[in-house]
Parts: sequence; C-alpha cells; structure tokens
Amino acid sequence: DNVLETAYIGNIRHLENLDAYVSNLGSNRDDYNYEMFSITTARQTTDFSWNTFKEKTDGDNTVVYYSTGGAYSPGTSTNSQSYYPISPGYMLTYDGQNHSISDVAVDATGDAGLFGATSSVTAISNLELIDFNITGTTSAGALAGTLTNCTVTNVLARNRDNSATSLAKKIMATTDAGGLIGKLTSGTVQYSAAAVIVNGSTTAGGLIGSAGGKIIGCYSGGHTKNGSYAKWLEPTKDSNNETVTNPFDVIGATAGGLVGSSSAEISDSYSTCSVSGTTAGGFAGSASGKITNCYATGLVSGSTQFAFLGSGEVSLSQNYYYRVINEVEKTENGKTITEPMEPYPNAGEVSNHLNKTKPLDLNAESYNEFVGIFKPEEEPEEDGWNPARAYDPALVQYYSGKYTLQTVDELNPSATLPTGTTWADLFVTTHYGDWPSPEVFFINE
Repeated sequence: DNVLETAYIGNIRHLENLDAYVSNLGSNRDDYNYEMFSITTARQTTDFSWNTFKEKTDGDNTVVYYSTGGAYSPGTSTNSQSYYPISPGYMLTYDGQNHSISDVAVDATGDAGLFGATSSVTAISNLELIDFNITGTTSAGALAGTLTNCTVTNVLARNRDNSATSLAKKIMATTDAGGLIGKLTSGTVQYSAAAVIVNGSTTAGGLIGSAGGKIIGCYSGGHTKNGSYAKWLEPTKDSNNETVTNPFDVIGATAGGLVGSSSAEISDSYSTCSVSGTTAGGFAGSASGKITNCYATGLVSGSTQFAFLGSGEVSLSQNYYYRVINEVEKTENGKTITEPMEPYPNAGEVSNHLNKTKPLDLNAESYNEFVGIFKPEEEPEEDGWNPARAYDPALVQYYSGKYTLQTVDELNPSATLPTGTTWADLFVTTHYGDWPSPEVFFINE
C-alpha cells in the first residue's frame, strides 16, 4: 500500500537486497509493473562479515538480478566470490548504528564499494568498515564508488592491523580511488575517516579520490615503520605466501593524502598518509576550492611534489604541514643541495598565501602550539593526548596509545555537530593509523 518502511539489516544478504535489481523491493521504477511498499530507511542491527557469509554459502555468492520485461541494466557485474555493490535507485538513508562490516571483497566492472554509484542515497551514518578489498573499473572506495547529494557522517574505513594480509587489502580503481569514497560529486562528508591503502590509476586520495561538495572534520591515517615513513616498505608475504609491497599509502597520477583532486570546501581535517604520484601533495594532489584549518604530515614523492598542495588555485587559510619530513634536491652553482620541500607551487611568491600554510618545524612556535591538547592532570585516568590506534609497534610503545597532534575535535572544538551527537559519539576523536614521530626518531636517531 505504498507505506514508508524501515528495513532492518541483519546480514550482508539483507544489505544486498536493498538494491532493487536484487530484491525487486523498495522502488517504484517505471519498468516494474507492481505496487509495493517503499523502503526509506535502513538500519543495521549487528556486526557482520563477508567472509562469514562466504563460509555459509560454500563460496557460491552469485547475485541473481531481478528483471521485468527485459529492463535490466545495473551497470555493475561481479564474479561469484565478490560482494555486489548496491545502488538502490530510490530515496534511502542508511544508519549503521555504530556496527561494523568486515572483509568485503569487490572485483567489479563499474563503480565499486559497499555502495556502487548512487544519487538517491541521501545519508549514510555511524558505520565502521574493516579490511575491505575493493577493485573497480571506474571509481572505488570502501563506502562507495560514487556518491551524489549524500551526507556521510561518522563512517570509518580501516585496516585491522599492519599484517601482510591486512595491508594486501587495498582500494583500487582505474579512475578515482579513495579510502572511503572514490568520487564525491556533491554532498557532504563530515566527521569520517579512512586508514587504508589506496591506488588509483588516475586520481587517488586517502579519504576521497575526486571530491566536490564539502568535507568537514575528517582525516586519513597512514602507515609508518619505526616512527618514520619509508619510500618502499620491506616486502612481506600475504596469507597465500605471495609477495606484497606497499610503497606508499596513496598512489595515483594525481594523488593527495586526504583528497586526490578537489573542488570541495574542506575544513578542520588532516592527513598522515604518505603519497606518490605524477602530481602529489601531502594533503591534496590538485585543488580549486577552499582549504581551511587543515594539516598534512606525510612523505610526498612525485614529478611535481609539494608538502601540502600539489597543484591548483585554491583559497588557503590557517593550514600546517610537517617541514621536517620532506626534502628535495636542487642544483646550485654545480652543487647538489638538499632543502625542505615547499608547501605548494611558488609558495614564496604568492603573497596571499604567505603565513597561511605554516611549517610544523620542531623549532618553530607553530609546532609547539599545534601539539594535541593535554588532558587535566587532576584526571589521571584521562591524562595524555587523545587516543590512537596505531599500526606501528614503535608508536604504540613510545606514545602509549596516544596521538600527539591535534585530532579533529581539537582542530575545531566548538564545531556544530549533527543534532543529538557529541564528540564522544564520533570515530574521529580517535586517530586510526600511524604518524611521523620526528621528535623521537629523527632528532634522536
């Protein structure tokens, strides 16, 4: 009777059934001759895993698509071992209710992720995505290949650990690859994060490959070894005894620690990812929007390489970068000299950017002002910086599970949060991933 309904998602097949081409429910498409109730909200009721589902189905996970009158064109196909990226095609909001989805594997044509390509999913919130392995022929992200007009709130994509098996799981695409979203054409991503390996042939970002709209209070976490970045980590073996090499956290022709290519308005966000690309920036590969109150700490390598912004005309204000991480070689008077990498092209010549992207130099006042906020000593159980879930054992040991720089809530403690939400409700108050530790491993080594 066309009643607006809530779908309760208790396993991964329930999730795939949100796509009308799988279940034939929840949509009033013209090519379906039926009257059916309309699903407007989906709520996840428990944690679940794609691996568990595969075990229960003996590995036969082939999705059967529903079609009426030959009108079948989902734009995405997968192999039998792959989760089917859903694109519901009707107005829907998804609330993960702080549950997790783990071990999702996608090898698909088209857009790939938990969601494929959708402009009808208006909000996704409160969801943790763990150890996703996503490959798409266009755009790919743990959460979605492409999102349009969607608000994403409190969603985290991360690796379980720093093992070869976990690091072998990557986000890969031939165009736009992002740790969370491959391509955000419009909408808002807020208080969300990613700590995964990203490889996009064209554009790659630790959080979003190609970004429009707004990004507020987000971060992307990297990987280090003994507190420092390595251009090429030592090869390791995965569960199939195959060699796995992870050169950088983010790799692409245009690559950035948080976003690869951006026309978005970005604020109160940061990246600790290492980046490699033809055009590479520690925070953004290329940008034409606005970046305010953000920072980047990652190692950067590329033909065109800058510590914060690789290229583009963008409004910068109150941003920071780690000066001690990146160095470049220059030839002067026949001699090769090493200098700190500039934050963006022509940094010393662009007067309107001066003093708006400051180095986090250990000897600079800006570094001392920028360390994380220390909790009151009268609360000893809370003493220390904000919590961190680092992969690097050296960071775990030295910092006792604390992140030393400003977390999202410290970048803008007076931010207007979603209605009914406090900082304690959000994943981003904990830093997932690693960060460089120059005060220990560069100065004292």
